[in-house]
Amino acid sequence: RCLALTKTGKNLSLLKQEKILLNYTELDTGIVPLFDKPISELVHVLNVSLKIPYVIDQTFDKNPINMKLHLSPNDSPDTVRTQLRKYGFDLTPVVKTMEMLVIKDE
Repeated sequence: RCLALTKTGKNLSLLKQEKILLNYTELDTGIVPLFDKPISELVHVLNVSLKIPYVIDQTFDKNPINMKLHLSPNDSPDTVRTQLRKYGFDLTPVVKTMEMLVIKDE
């Protein structure tokens, strides 16, 4: 089981507004700015920073994104979904078969 990042539409007015606010980094306060970044970076942040199911990119979009997320390691998937929806994205539960490389230290 994992979560698929999908597009629900565009919210260009919010993206333009966020562009002004993303010229600084506030990672210590839980604010994650993603300015002119590929969607793969958003997926990476969601997978590394949160205790939610694994996120896969199902947007099929190559355009850079501009957003500012307020994340805490204990955020629920619904909390993250609410933030992503402001930018025209969503997280959908899916069941996928994936190949994985398991490295085991003996």
